[in-house]
Amino acid sequence: MPCNPFQAEGATGECAYTWPVIILAWTILNVAPMWGVLYLSRKFKPRPEDLQNEKTKPFARLDMDRWSYIFAIFTHFLFWPRFLFAEGMIFWACVCTVAITKCFVKKGERSGPFLTKINNFILAAAAKSSMIGLTCYWWRHDKIEYCYKKWLGPEWKLDKENGYKKAGTFVMNHQSFLDIFMVLGLLPVKPGFVAKDSIKKVFGIGYICEIVLESLFLKRGDK
Repeated sequence: MPCNPFQAEGATGECAYTWPVIILAWTILNVAPMWGVLYLSRKFKPRPEDLQNEKTKPFARLDMDRWSYIFAIFTHFLFWPRFLFAEGMIFWACVCTVAITKCFVKKGERSGPFLTKINNFILAAAAKSSMIGLTCYWWRHDKIEYCYKKWLGPEWKLDKENGYKKAGTFVMNHQSFLDIFMVLGLLPVKPGFVAKDSIKKVFGIGYICEIVLESLFLKRGDK
């Protein structure tokens, strides 16, 4: 049986795909998601009135003009291996923290300070490993200097050295559980989350949010 145009006959007479075809298929498989993002971002590019509207301006993404379809080939050639590595780190972090907590924490109780530090270390290490796998090798913390006296009272003072050691609130947006997981590696403190009540039902993640991170769950629509 003759080989198709994408195959070549080997020494044994069997047909096999050539290396150029394999590399081309690999490139399309890995880069196609980014090509789709570029296409949709340019198709639905923010309008001038969106940039002038204070309500929609913060959500307008303006960096897509810096990307190109060719450049995406070099940045996303190993997209799926990196993505699966990051997801794998999340999975094993969930397994380890759930196993440790179930073994040493009685039902209905909260984990103690020592166990909390161990779980936080595992989650942070997995989160940072995932970020490195996704080619995020460097990050820093910049605390914005802003006067909160209007909301926290006239006695409030900015404390740069001990600001993260006190109670506070971090506000962020996310598109997936991966974004939430990365916060555990980025923030200098390990936060509890305000999450929708249905998160409790998500295997592993719900248990970590409730027992390990001691998050607050809210029911949507409940006033």
